[in-house]
Amino acid sequence: MEPQLQNWDNFCRYYSDDLYGTWSRYSAEGELIESFKCIRSFHALDDGSEISHQNHYIYADGKRESKTFNPYKKPITQGLFLDDCFSWGNTKVEIGKPFFFDTCLRNEDYRASAIARYDETGKLQRMTVLSEHQGS
Repeated sequence: MEPQLQNWDNFCRYYSDDLYGTWSRYSAEGELIESFKCIRSFHALDDGSEISHQNHYIYADGKRESKTFNPYKKPITQGLFLDDCFSWGNTKVEIGKPFFFDTCLRNEDYRASAIARYDETGKLQRMTVLSEHQGS
């Protein structure tokens, strides 16, 4: 199979579902800023041509919010999806725009991820560590 299509197939097979977890955000100095629950929803269309992505956040104070991200269209993704891991994020640093990347390790229905986010000047803003499981 062509590598880009194999990558898309891996995305659909291993990462298209609801992921339930706890996110912990840390400052650039390593201090815990906050922890909250999140459901990351990745759902493929029946024909596999597109994956929708929503995050549903549940904070300690009871506040809830959801964010919808652009759909991912076959076969283009900004990441590399293997059987047991993935890494994705910005593909280049652009002045005036934040830069991030997300690296995840997978074991069966469990995921551990780390997301680094940098500001427009290239300075680390924060790290987010995720512990998630697939399904309810």
